[in-house]
Amino acid sequence: MNILDYLKWRNDIPFDIADFNEVDSAILCELTYVEIGDYFNSNEEFITIKELSKRFYEINDYDYIFKNALFIERAPLILKDAGIGSRFADIEVGYFVNEIDEFTQFSAVVFKIKDKFNYIAFRGTDGSVVGWKEDFQLAYSDKLSGSKNAIKYLNDVALKLSGRLVLGGHSKGGNLAIYASSFCDDSVKNRIDKIYVKDSPGFNEKIINSKEYQENLIKIHSIIPEDSIIGLLLLSKFKHKIIKSSASGFFQHDLLTWEVEKDGFVLGDLSNSSKFIEQLMDEWLEKIDDDTRKSIVDTIFSIIESSKKETFKEIAQEKWKSLELIIKNIYKLPKEKQKELSDAIAQLINIAKDNAIKNITNKK
Repeated sequence: MNILDYLKWRNDIPFDIADFNEVDSAILCELTYVEIGDYFNSNEEFITIKELSKRFYEINDYDYIFKNALFIERAPLILKDAGIGSRFADIEVGYFVNEIDEFTQFSAVVFKIKDKFNYIAFRGTDGSVVGWKEDFQLAYSDKLSGSKNAIKYLNDVALKLSGRLVLGGHSKGGNLAIYASSFCDDSVKNRIDKIYVKDSPGFNEKIINSKEYQENLIKIHSIIPEDSIIGLLLLSKFKHKIIKSSASGFFQHDLLTWEVEKDGFVLGDLSNSSKFIEQLMDEWLEKIDDDTRKSIVDTIFSIIESSKKETFKEIAQEKWKSLELIIKNIYKLPKEKQKELSDAIAQLINIAKDNAIKNITNKK
């Protein structure tokens, strides 16, 4: 059973009878990927999920999305089912923001669960090049534009909302939820009961060693799939709940593949491949200082941006033309940048080879 099956099975049971759980949280996190900005009459308007679904599907075709959408493009399928039953239909949605410029990709929304709490959800990385660049920048920076936006958004909406707060996010969205709740105003921190994190990357050393982050750890509920990659990147000081997915490898990052039973996800065990990648990336990043990390990320994305495409989907649609441009621009790099990039790749390969040999030796 996955999240869509859970909706069909559980959707007629209100929160007064069955408490809000980690699967409900995943559903709200998935809804952040739906482009809903055009369906509100004003920035201050709140409408129910039922009404939002109605407005959305007056314009969009469910069957087309069901047959053709991939990964986060399938999020509207959740909206359709959530708008039908009593569990989600009356949740009010509002304060939606979606900001994309040359420096950041940031989106968030508020769900008002009547007589319970306000769920503030941050969108994860979409398919934009700038969104993925921000993810890589986490390796060396603690002051990204998206992180600052998350703090401001949380402080601003908290002033307008009454009652308790719960935060959540998938992928980079979970990272933003942790960052915002750690560094927001104290008056807001005191109202936050829980932070749901779904396969989200960690932080650099400066952030995880901060007093604000340390004090926030007790509120964090983190879930990653067995083959997690994104959720094990960088550093964190909280434990993860490992769960099963119907997919394999990187595709387990998709929330709609996570396996559900009753009111929670099916427990699993971290795979050897995930352990290997986690160890590999940790050792590699330990050998590279922040300045070098920044230089490598800037170089890689300057090459990608040379394709003149704003999303990776656009790059894939013209893959040969895009690839040709990217290769040409690799050769146009200054010699020192070419060497820096090739040295970093060689170092990564050598660490992978050494770890693979150690793992084989330890099994004997």
